[in-house]
Amino acid sequence: ARPAGADGLTILPYFLGEKTPIHDPAARGVIDGLTLSHDIGHVWRALLEAYAYAIAHHVEVLNDMGHQTERYLVSDGGSNSRIWMQIVADVLQKPVQRLTGHPGSCIGAAWTAAIGVGLTDDWSGVSGFVSFADRLDPDPRKADIYRDGYRRYRDLYARLSAPAATGAGSSS
Repeated sequence: ARPAGADGLTILPYFLGEKTPIHDPAARGVIDGLTLSHDIGHVWRALLEAYAYAIAHHVEVLNDMGHQTERYLVSDGGSNSRIWMQIVADVLQKPVQRLTGHPGSCIGAAWTAAIGVGLTDDWSGVSGFVSFADRLDPDPRKADIYRDGYRRYRDLYARLSAPAATGAGSSS
């Protein structure tokens, strides 16, 4: 296992462009800080951290819009990785509650449709379709590492997407 922060390796996971929250279809994936001392384990760790940083970015945007996040429930494929979900908890510095028996994201869409057409007005009713598994609590010893990693993650896209400086000798 590689250490939290992947020894300074930062990845932007924009391999198909990026929708929310940056809305940039031209964004591209980047591996920054790669040296000969990194190995495939560092790259893998940095990828898991990158997606956790992407979740943190969404949470930041929601909070800035006035939608305070209080609970983090995870289900489906990625949630089966205890290591990955622990990284998410450590990046967010909030508990991550895993769900079991979840039929997938379709349940949220179906319940939203049911509310939209007036079949129910009770959001909590969807909880009858899932149950709680284990909860992963954040490790406060990793807070500073991931705060710095998130800052590097956000700064990297900002640096790479900034307009190129006008070169010397260009004519107007």
